Amino acid sequence: MKGLIILISLISSHYIFANTWYQKLKWPTDRVQDQVKLLPFGQEFKLNYFLERLQVEENINIQFYLIPSLEGKSIEEKTQEILANQKNTGQRGLLFLLSLSDRQFKIAPNSAMTLELSEEEVNHLVQVTIPSLSQREYSSAIQNYLQSLLFFLNKDNKYKVPDLTLNKNYNWQNFLFFIVCGILIFMLGHKLRKSPKVIDKSVGLVKHKGNHRGLFW
Repeated sequence: MKGLIILISLISSHYIFANTWYQKLKWPTDRVQDQVKLLPFGQEFKLNYFLERLQVEENINIQFYLIPSLEGKSIEEKTQEILANQKNTGQRGLLFLLSLSDRQFKIAPNSAMTLELSEEEVNHLVQVTIPSLSQREYSSAIQNYLQSLLFFLNKDNKYKVPDLTLNKNYNWQNFLFFIVCGILIFMLGHKLRKSPKVIDKSVGLVKHKGNHRGLFW
């Protein structure tokens, strides 16, 4: 009986450990709708993880919509359309909508968030975002926006927005990495393909001599 209790305790502890790691490693919910691929996959992945952490720990649901165009609608109409299609979770929420071809963006808090952000603070978020957007540095714009937002919500906040900017040598390093991997795979495959020659000593292969050259038929 005592051994059974110990076994159950071990199974329970392993289950808790595995579940904790699953929570850390699971794929984050997609809070970045990047329809124009302004952010590389790695940046978008890091951003989603950070936004999920904010929602779990601070009850803030931040969404990014990066779209190609407004399709003839005004930025206000498109914003209301997106907000209407989102589920009402009762959480503090903030929408960042950017239309690339129209060169417009809007920051729209829901009613719960409006109680915490003044009109002046929302306008400040817009102003700190504009310089990076005008230079097409979209990841930097998102970082500035989020860091300023967290400051307004809590001046003593412990969160640091992940670095979304890419090193200038990032693409070149990736290129070299894939080239080296390709060479190694080719060399390894070439080495593995080498094998002793197979000599088929078939009895049907008989050399006949005649007036002309010998034929192996």
